[in-house]
Parts: sequence; structure tokens; C-alpha cells
Amino acid sequence: MHELSLLHDLVVIFMAAIAVSLLGARIGLPSLAGMIVAGALIGPHALGLIGDPTRVSALAEIGVVLLLFGVGIELPFGRLRELFRPMVVGGSLQVLCTGAIAFALCRAFGFGMPSSLLVSFCAIPSSTAIVLRRLHGEGALEAPHGRQMLGILLFQDVCVVPMMLLLPALGEAGQSDPRAILLSLSRSLVVLALVVLIARFLAPKLLHAVARTRQRDVFVLSVFVVVIGTAWAASLADVSLALGAFMAGVVISGSAYRHQALGELTPFREVFASLFFVTAGMLLDGALLVAHPLAVLGLFCALVLGKALVVMLACAWMRLSLRASVLTALGLAQVGEFALVLLETAHGSGALAGALGAFEGELLTVSILSMIATPLLAALAPQVADLLERMPRLRRLWGARDSDPALPHGRSGHVIIAGYGVAGRALALCLAGEGVAPVIVDLNQKLIGAAIEDGFSACFGDVTTPEILEQLEVERARELVLLISDPTALERAVTLVRRVAPKVIVTVRARYEGELPGLRAAGADHVVAAEIEAGQAITAQVMERHTRRPPAA
Repeated sequence: MHELSLLHDLVVIFMAAIAVSLLGARIGLPSLAGMIVAGALIGPHALGLIGDPTRVSALAEIGVVLLLFGVGIELPFGRLRELFRPMVVGGSLQVLCTGAIAFALCRAFGFGMPSSLLVSFCAIPSSTAIVLRRLHGEGALEAPHGRQMLGILLFQDVCVVPMMLLLPALGEAGQSDPRAILLSLSRSLVVLALVVLIARFLAPKLLHAVARTRQRDVFVLSVFVVVIGTAWAASLADVSLALGAFMAGVVISGSAYRHQALGELTPFREVFASLFFVTAGMLLDGALLVAHPLAVLGLFCALVLGKALVVMLACAWMRLSLRASVLTALGLAQVGEFALVLLETAHGSGALAGALGAFEGELLTVSILSMIATPLLAALAPQVADLLERMPRLRRLWGARDSDPALPHGRSGHVIIAGYGVAGRALALCLAGEGVAPVIVDLNQKLIGAAIEDGFSACFGDVTTPEILEQLEVERARELVLLISDPTALERAVTLVRRVAPKVIVTVRARYEGELPGLRAAGADHVVAAEIEAGQAITAQVMERHTRRPPAA
């Protein structure tokens, strides 16, 4: 009978998740947020279709395990070098400032030390799943704000590890002196190190032996054994299952079987992680919104605006443009899924159980609401950036950071290249060979340094701002070539250039064919879609080989 109840719950959960996600896709709601909404609708606080969420909690915990395993195995170590500055500088500023502000506010309202630390831990991480899916869908992952968000998200994900290590120690500290934190943390670190070392030597050998048999089903089972076995072994030292799974992912990420393991587990991870987010949504108590609307709304505004302000200040320190800073700030203003994982871990390990009292429900409600609000915040970000850029003092402050006073003036007939990537550098070298002076503008300081080393005049700045266009003397230029990765910035730059320099030729590289009408309507003279050019190049090469093939005898 219990098995039938569990199957009933799973059918209801997955049907609700599919239905709400399909409806949410029509209004731009991410699937992850849709699953949380589905959980809220079918949970005990709403329709009551799932009266007892604990029946599926064990399966949801597997979702947490596979979720953190995926983070560990997908952590792009190869990109850490190029993302080092946004990750370490921007990420550390965001983590330290957000955590410190949340901790200070909790202490001011009378929370104890462990509870204040737990709240600060939950406030720090943003939603890696929601943000990266959105950036990838918009083609903005390589844009300045996309790179900044990716760096901060990576740093946040790494910081989740010590946070999860501290949770059991914080629970013990509630009944003992602060030395319990160091003792428990040290014990956990030692045992975790032993588990990782053993897994490091045994896991690759096991996977290698299984891979030689060429039996896919046995390989899948072996990966599950590595993941769940490492998580279980780590839990013996009061380390959470999720953290053990993260370390298993880190172990496998350095092996030759990383991609195959990830490919085999991805369907399982998506299913069980979806189950986790639906069960998390079941915890959303709509009665809190009715009983304490001002408290929930106030906490929501304080959390979202506070995180956005901290990220904006971090971006200002990183010398990002005002527009890129706003896009980054509102993109990371939500509380992420790892806050739910941290709360679940705290309860699952017995640490801090009930420490927050009634405030825990409000914190959980606000966290879920912030995830659901992410698409709206992302849609409002460009309008907010436009509004802030109309403020002269604020624009001058960020404009001063963007400009480069060393750029020579008085030139005319030059070609401005916005974006000094592979295509930008190739174009600049060709123009220089023909005696045409290129001027480079980019928001990547490393690329600006490379342009200067190549002997070109270069300016660090945002081509979508009037001050930078004035610095580049666009009204006296022959042509402006836009090779930047942000689709919204492209259209904005074309519109602005047409207003200040109507006679200059504007050539734009877009990523997708669907972007062409908007860019042409904005005033671009020539638009090249990368997907069309790539398709034509591939077609030409393949057809050339086939047309030259000698006839069969």
C-alpha cells in the first residue's frame, strides 16, 4: 500500500511539473522555477494532492546528491584561468559583503550566532541553474555581464563546500563552547580527505576496468556506486551526502571518463533534481503571504535589492560598465537552489533543526519567490540600466571608469572595432595591412592589453554609452564594426550610433538569424549572422568534396 502511495505521489508530481513548466514557458518562466511553482500548487499548503512530502523526501535527497555531483564534475577548471579575476575578485566581494550584511542584520534582530550564520549562508548563493540556462538561451554567456555572472556563480558554488562542512559544527556549537566548531570541522575535513584520496585511486581503476568490458549498463551502475558510495562514506563523518557527492564529482572530473559519466547520469540527475525542486516548492506556505504580507514583501525587497546593490558595487570595483553592472546585479539578485540544499542539509543532519523558528518559513518563502521572480528581474534589467544611464552624475561616475584618457584624439576616417576576439583581431590586422587605422574598444582588459601589444589604439569601455562613442570620435569615423556577444547591447549600440553619427557605416555580427530584423530596423547597414555564415561554409566544403569525387567505376 505504501508503494502504491509513493507511485501516486510521483505521478502527480511529474505531471504537475510538466504542466506548469509548459505553461510557464509561454510567459518566460524557467522550467526550474516552474517546478517550484508546481510543488507549491500540489503541496499540503495549497491543493493538498501530496499530503505528506516526506514520502518522497528520500528520492528528493538523491536529487540533491546528483545535483552537487553535477556541479563537481562540470566545474570548468579549464576556464578558471580566464575567469580568474571575475571569479576571485568579484566573487569574493559578493560572498563576503552579502554574508556580512545578512549576518549583521540577523544579530541586530536578536538571532543567535549559529542561526545568523545559517541565514547568511543561505543569502549568499544565487541560482546557478536558472542564471546559466538563461544566459545560454540568450547567447550572452560571453558578454561582459555573462562572464562576470559566471565567475561569481563559480565562486559561490565553491563556497558552498565549506558552508556545508560548517553546518554540523554550528549545530554542535549551540550546546557547547566555540571550540566545538574547530573540533567538528577538523574531524570532518580529515575523514573527507581520506574518503577523497581513496576514491581518487579506486574510482578511475574501477571505471577503467568496467569501460574495457564495453557494457554500458555496468558502467552506469559503476558511476552510481562511485557517486553514492563516496557520499555515504563521507556521511560517516557527519559530512552531508550532498557534499560527499560533490567531492565524487571533483574526483571523476579529472579522469578520462568524465564526459561519459556525466552523459550517463544526466537523465537521472534531471529527473531526481526536478523531484527535489518540486518537493522544495511544497514547503512554500501561501498562508504566510496572507498572514504576514508586509513582512514577506519587506524581506523579499531587502534581500533582492540588497544582493543587487552588493553585486553592483562589486562590478564597479571590477570596472564594469554601468549597463553591464545592472544586468549582472539583477541577474544574480535571487536566492539560489543551494540555499534550499543548505536548509535541507541542516535539517537532515540534525544541525540547527528549528533554530530559526517561525522565521524559517518566511526565509524559505522569500527564497522561492526570488527564484520565481528571476525572469521578471532579467526582463527589467535593460530598462533599469537605461534609466540609471539618464542620471548625469551616475553616468559620469561609471563613464570615468570606462574611458581611457590616453586614447589619441583628432583622428578621422578610422575604423572602430568593438570586440577584440578572434574575429576582431583578424579584421584589425587586415585593415592595418591596407593602411587603414583601426581603433579597438572592448570591456575585457586582457584583450585591450593584447590590442595595445599588437600596436593598435585601444580603449577600455562600453560601446553602448555616449561617452565612449565620443571618446572614439565615432562621428568622424569611416565605419563601426560591432563584434560583441551581447544581443541586446548590439541593438542598443546601433540605435545610439545612428543618433550621434548618422553617416557612419555600421557593420554588425549577430549570432542568430532571428536577430537580423531588429538590428536592421535599428539602423545597421550590414548584418552578418554567424549561424548563416557557418552553415554556408560547411555546405560549400561538403559539396566541394562531393562534386570533386570521381565517378564510381
